Amino acid sequence: MLSLSSARQLPQSLAPQRTRPRIEFGDILIEGPSSGEPQADCVGIYELCDLAVNGRPVYQQHGETDLFLYFSSTDKWYISDGEDMRLGRPRGWCQVASQALVPSQITEEWAVWDSISRGWEVAPRIKARQVNDAILGELASRQQVQEARARRHALQVGDVVIEGQAPGELQADRMGMYELQDRVVNGRLVYRQEGGADMYLFYASRGSKWCISDGEDMAAGRPKGWCYVVSHALTPDQITELWEVVADDAAHDAYWQPAPRLRVRPKNRAT
Repeated sequence: MLSLSSARQLPQSLAPQRTRPRIEFGDILIEGPSSGEPQADCVGIYELCDLAVNGRPVYQQHGETDLFLYFSSTDKWYISDGEDMRLGRPRGWCQVASQALVPSQITEEWAVWDSISRGWEVAPRIKARQVNDAILGELASRQQVQEARARRHALQVGDVVIEGQAPGELQADRMGMYELQDRVVNGRLVYRQEGGADMYLFYASRGSKWCISDGEDMAAGRPKGWCYVVSHALTPDQITELWEVVADDAAHDAYWQPAPRLRVRPKNRAT
């Protein structure tokens, strides 16, 4: 299976380890872009690493994803992958020109890379806040409310059908009916392919992605698998964003391909 490009797992030997106490600088909450907006999967908590690049601390998105917040060689803060971070490269998905010593002191306006327009777009809603007990409490309260809403809607909808990939097309064997499970992962209920197969539809909060993958990835909430979509939908039938499927999960040069016909609908709703 292929890890999702914006949330690849780092090899253990390369993953920065936290040894400094949090109070020295503190973890950072990046907030702003909503589902469907450019770089919405860059939001979330970034944990302080025992690492500095270009004289500033480095932060890694919670869950050891391959997303880092760091200070580049061109005096800009960036959110990019581990390779860019280690080299201090001025490249990534979010950027802001600022001499701030830590992200929570940034007052300048951020910009995000828009893959459709192929250019940088101003993102005035992006903010970097230092995490404290009040913010953690706020996030926990939001999650409880959201999970309750997701559960209510999921129970109303029941089982779902994933369709769109015809026989012979990529990941066609992931299609079919998925039965609602009494299990929550990352604030959303889980679905299992009919017949007890090791195939699950679940929500990976790292990157805000609904994924179709095996039980191991589901239990860990990992953003990996054969199909995924970036969406904050509380239940999969509410997803309106474009799904992608992996083109070859056995090859080293596997890549993601859009699947515009793939969708999820309630079992009891006709096509």
